[in-house]
Amino acid sequence: MRMLSSSLKTHGHETRVLYSLGTLRSLNSAAEHELIEFSAQSDIIGISLLTIHFKQAVLITQIIKKAWRIPVIWGGIHPTIAVEECLKHADMVCVGEGEEAVVELAARMSGSLDISTVRNICFSSKEGIKVNPVRPLVRELDSLALPDNDFENNFMLDNSRCVPIDKELLIKTWFNQTNVYKEGYPTFPSRGCPFGCAYCCNNKINSLYSGQVKVIRKRSTQNIIQELAEAKAKFPVKNMWFWDDNFFLYTDTEIEAFAREYKQKINLPLYIGGATPSTLSREKLNSLVDAGLVFLRMGIQTGSENTKKLYKRPFSNEVIARDIRLINEFKDKIPMPFYDIIVDNPWETQEDVIKTLMFLASLPVPFRLQMFSLRLFEGTELWEKARSDPQKSALLEKAYSDDFDSCNQVYFNKLFDVLDRYARQGRKIPVWVMFLLTNKWFRMTGISFLIYVFLSKNFNVAEICNAVIARLRKA
Repeated sequence: MRMLSSSLKTHGHETRVLYSLGTLRSLNSAAEHELIEFSAQSDIIGISLLTIHFKQAVLITQIIKKAWRIPVIWGGIHPTIAVEECLKHADMVCVGEGEEAVVELAARMSGSLDISTVRNICFSSKEGIKVNPVRPLVRELDSLALPDNDFENNFMLDNSRCVPIDKELLIKTWFNQTNVYKEGYPTFPSRGCPFGCAYCCNNKINSLYSGQVKVIRKRSTQNIIQELAEAKAKFPVKNMWFWDDNFFLYTDTEIEAFAREYKQKINLPLYIGGATPSTLSREKLNSLVDAGLVFLRMGIQTGSENTKKLYKRPFSNEVIARDIRLINEFKDKIPMPFYDIIVDNPWETQEDVIKTLMFLASLPVPFRLQMFSLRLFEGTELWEKARSDPQKSALLEKAYSDDFDSCNQVYFNKLFDVLDRYARQGRKIPVWVMFLLTNKWFRMTGISFLIYVFLSKNFNVAEICNAVIARLRKA
């Protein structure tokens, strides 16, 4: 939204941006009144949403439409992958990158010109749905205006009131959080992902832009540093967050140049939330750690070769283990890397899950696991696979739940939990212990669960398992 606002302002349009605190599951009458009053003088109202925000976007749109005859346009990931569903509620949908599209749309509206042919914009009318073609991806990201961080036109829905954002409000509502995710300024140095995993929205987005030569686009060091310097001067930030999918696709030379400028001009802890296996190098990590890198999150997702094929994840366990060993070389500066794992996959066998647990048990500690219950997003390959299978169709609604990190409370997921607890303490669950926890015969006899109980109570794992083995040999 900040990018769209700055693009519109650069071309002479006035904007106001309203943020909400938390998830809007419902709005009381006071909040509804504030929302209606805030949108009163608008020519067009835009809502940006992920799939987990769909129900909230419907609620907000209904409130606005009851009060005003102002067109509402939705944009973001979910409208891009689910155009028809979103046009049941919104007047327009912006598909894909929106900076150029909304500027053209606003210009045509200002001049009372036909808006029906604006590329990237889709419409719902009595004649049906009209999906216009998408324009090419923005090739030069530096050509875009920096995100709109002006206090004068940014507001927050706080305690049922729309209040102007200033430093005091940010300190009260956001930067006083103990969660590291809520202490920093977030941005995206690059756009695009070349991998297109079968469960990921990029799987759908890449198909939308198929045939384009350059999916990955990078901002220059000067452009990134300019944004971060302005944010540092304006906001009470404690660190900087990079949220793009593939920052490590920058070359060693590019990262070295960025790190040098970052250390000199920003000099705040740096958090990178999107690392992909096979893209790391010692040179890249060395430059970034010297500049202030303290946090790294990488997607492992699975240790099973069968599941990798299902997910279209072309990263072998050997490659992942190599990258994790690299990260571990810098553990004095990156003390707790995070690794993502996908669970609750109905196409996985128990053997597949066991392979992931055994692989994780072999990794150097400390680390944190972030477990995500598999979600299927419309238009992705796994969504299509589930849609054609009546036994898996119930999965299609799961993506709309905002409780995205809630996992099934089954035995194997509990093993992931206890492995995470030990790993974050710098303690390993030995591979041979994980074998006892997952082996079918030991599970049938109840020995596995007994060991798990002791583990969950933080007892000494090796001593317990050695005692169990000694008892078995004696028997």
